[in-house]
Amino acid sequence: MQAHTRIHPEHRGPVVADPTLDTAWWLVPLDAVDELADLRMVTVQPVGWPLHCPPTGWPACGRFWLTRPDGSGQLTDPAVLAATFGPGGYRRPAEASA
Repeated sequence: MQAHTRIHPEHRGPVVADPTLDTAWWLVPLDAVDELADLRMVTVQPVGWPLHCPPTGWPACGRFWLTRPDGSGQLTDPAVLAATFGPGGYRRPAEASA
């Protein structure tokens, strides 16, 4: 949740969460593996790995959309996600000066 709130909505794509597993899945471009490979807290699943997502309107099997897909096809920017989970953590410009 902390990482989610640090990323400005314009840089954030769909995110599925499962609180029972203490896990969130960030949808990123297929070529994001190199940018995210060195992050201990992030696991990049291989192409074709099935992610069981709930309907966009309600939770299912304990999972829900933390950020719903909006139909635009926007995914989370892997550089922003890497900065968020990196040592210093991504900060919005207003947070950086505070």
